[in-house]
Amino acid sequence: MRDTSSRFSHQIRENVVFVLHELANTLAAQHISFIPTDATDPITITTVSVLPPDIPGQVIRGRFRAAELILSLDGQYLYASNRDTSATPDPRGDAITIVHVDFDGSLTIVKHVFTGLQLLRGLSLSPDGKYLIGGGQAAGGVVAWEIISGGADVEVVARNSAGPAATSFTWL
Repeated sequence: MRDTSSRFSHQIRENVVFVLHELANTLAAQHISFIPTDATDPITITTVSVLPPDIPGQVIRGRFRAAELILSLDGQYLYASNRDTSATPDPRGDAITIVHVDFDGSLTIVKHVFTGLQLLRGLSLSPDGKYLIGGGQAAGGVVAWEIISGGADVEVVARNSAGPAATSFTWL
């Protein structure tokens, strides 16, 4: 559910929830009604795939799993990760899909960023909203990205490829 308080500089329609579907590798924006109301089922505004379109080879059902969903502090962008669970994963690593959130809650894919991480399990946004950090459970270590271009892109600012498997982060 979206808090449309002053925390967000980019206001969207109220009662929108974003749902990342792990097995389908999709991201949906849905309008929900609160009880008491006549409407009981959420109304889907839009659904997009979080898989990069240029993954080599056949995409085998069940090979990829959506993993984490982060909302930018201004409410304009979502960052959705996926992980390749195959025995021979893409050498570019798992990807983060950057998605723009429109006022009506509809979603538009901005870009896919390959991370060099394998089994990217967790992402965390810094308290100031300037950085993302993620770790590869199987390989790749830990990567920190600076959020650039107003949120529409990320740039690697630190990488520890030899780091231990990390799946969760807390900013101090």
